[in-house]
Amino acid sequence: VVGTNLIHQTALEYYIPQITLMQWNKKRQVKELTYYSRVCTGEDITTSNTADLMINEDMNANECMEHVLKHGVSLYSGLISNETAKAARDHILERNQIEQGFYVIENEKRYSFGVDVNSHPSIH
Repeated sequence: VVGTNLIHQTALEYYIPQITLMQWNKKRQVKELTYYSRVCTGEDITTSNTADLMINEDMNANECMEHVLKHGVSLYSGLISNETAKAARDHILERNQIEQGFYVIENEKRYSFGVDVNSHPSIH
């Protein structure tokens, strides 16, 4: 009986909410949601200064990993040239006009679509 109750409670608390989050529908389409269940609070914010999110050139791979694990995001300066960034952005804006996919952040002309290395020269 205890084992059955534990399995039932685990399903209610973990499994069913995860399955629900994995189902895409019209109601969820108007929000930016993720597939996992996690409530973020002010305590999750590690910095209000974008400089703290920058990866420094002298950081090794382990330090970079620790950095992204701490903040949840890392910014890389000079990773691509301004010309490549503009070409990639122009390509994405063009695809936003013609692609059909999932709506993103309540905007009719922004879609979620995959980008691979063969989709455009700027992505190589």
